[in-house]
Amino acid sequence: MAIDGIILNSTIIELQRLIGAKIAKIHVPRKDETIFQLKKEKDAYKLIISANANDCRINLTDLQKENPMSAPPFCMVLRKYLLNGRIVSIEQMSLERVALITILSADEMGELKNYKLYAELMGKHSNIILCDQAGKILDSIKHIPVSISRLRQVLPGLEYELPPSQGKYNLENISLVSLEEIIGKGTGSLTTYMLNTFEGLSPALAREIACRASTNEDLDITELSKSEISHISQHIMDVFTLIKNGEYTPTLLLNFENKPINVLPFVYMSYSSSLQRPKNSMNEALDAFYIKRESLSALSAKKSAISQGLKIRLQKSQNRLAIQLQTLIDANKLDKYALYGELITSNIYALKKGMTKAILLNYYTNEQVEIQLDERLSPSANAQKYYKRYNKLKLAQQYANNEKTVLEQEIAYLESTLDAIERCESTDDIQEIRQELIHEGYLKDEKKKLKKDKIRKEQSKPLKYIATDGSIIYAGKNNKQNDILTLKMAEDDDKWLHTKDIHGTHVVIKTNKKEPSEQTLLEAATIAAYNSKARHSQNVPVDYTKVQYVKKPSGAKPGMVIYTHQKTLFVTPNEQIVERLLEK
Repeated sequence: MAIDGIILNSTIIELQRLIGAKIAKIHVPRKDETIFQLKKEKDAYKLIISANANDCRINLTDLQKENPMSAPPFCMVLRKYLLNGRIVSIEQMSLERVALITILSADEMGELKNYKLYAELMGKHSNIILCDQAGKILDSIKHIPVSISRLRQVLPGLEYELPPSQGKYNLENISLVSLEEIIGKGTGSLTTYMLNTFEGLSPALAREIACRASTNEDLDITELSKSEISHISQHIMDVFTLIKNGEYTPTLLLNFENKPINVLPFVYMSYSSSLQRPKNSMNEALDAFYIKRESLSALSAKKSAISQGLKIRLQKSQNRLAIQLQTLIDANKLDKYALYGELITSNIYALKKGMTKAILLNYYTNEQVEIQLDERLSPSANAQKYYKRYNKLKLAQQYANNEKTVLEQEIAYLESTLDAIERCESTDDIQEIRQELIHEGYLKDEKKKLKKDKIRKEQSKPLKYIATDGSIIYAGKNNKQNDILTLKMAEDDDKWLHTKDIHGTHVVIKTNKKEPSEQTLLEAATIAAYNSKARHSQNVPVDYTKVQYVKKPSGAKPGMVIYTHQKTLFVTPNEQIVERLLEK
């Protein structure tokens, strides 16, 4: 998400409540990020300013971050000049992405001075710069020497200069007549022209204005008539009138997986309303966006850390299984070798040492069989050679069959665990799976503190759903939970569901000894299909049976069961249905 001048404008309006607040603490948790803890009367606030290229912003936050063991130099400078100071003003430079916070604080001699903190929120060019009241730079979170930019340096001791103006128009100060003249001189697509001509616009807002004005964001301005230009200009002015009057409806934009992808100043007509979530304030919307993004980033990192090792283990098991399957194919010859040894022994009187082959009658089929002989060995030794081959292959076959069963179970377990990791929605879910893998010997417990009892006590509860008719439906989130749900929580008469031959969760309908309705069965099957590897498929087969027909074989891996008396439903996973049924 790229913050634009309009989003910043709305944020700055809301931050006016911080005027008069005292700076109680200052932290720099990351090299390009600063957090101020503020106090005003009985209220406490936490203001974050980030110059990170991917999430530059300024907003109030509830985000919890760990601080480094030792404060970075820029943090020490901020503490020296701003700690215990009070915020005098917060403003935006025109509609540009630059915020200025003026702070009244005492210097080393106890004299009160106005210090200026600039937050330049411009993607990879973002910066946080502290200046004295004369405009001299005291320090910045990023130093920009001449080797990086000849146009504008940012270094302690230099005079602060605003980022070079792009020469764009500020729509807050333009009349409708002037706007029509500006649009009339434009060329190319309406969206691109607005983006390059007016301050404060992001690509998303430029597209939204174009869609409101013409329903065609790629409309070529040069082909417009005077009346069309007037019509489009009026729509542009209407949008900026909302902004000028502060008529914001901060909105969180989601993708189809319910993950936030942008923050909007109001509900956009160019996006589906089902993907937009209005918030009470821009600060709340921004914080929700970045908290969720950081949470997803941390979750993704934890998923990757565990999955990588499991994928390597899975590949090794698959390679070993391929070897055992080839051994079983080769072992199909063992009966032939036993026959050769038997035929040589039966005809030993007719064979001599030095022969390279023998054509003998197979008295089982009454056919001639050609048998290769080692000319260096006697007939008896050749027979023993074939018997040894037979015995060796027989042992290999027995070992391969045992290994095949073990490897197939391990592969099924690893694949189901990887699927469960993919479906994890919190770091707590990941931690449970990690504990399970430690318990099963797939991961090492670095702290050596996890015991069976502790793992069992820390296990969270399965997901709980309420069917349309009020029936209770449970779904496990990992293999351990599947075992607990199916083998301990469920009653014999409850209905048990699982995707057919597809890795997924165990689902149980609490029946209270009554047959569930067809709708409840379909809803439970939808939950099972959605919480499986077939989440993005259609017509997913889901088996269902009574819990009494579900058994866990002795020594089976967590989550592995066998079942009988099943019937099959075909459903298409539907996230909206699953979300609606989930108990909040």
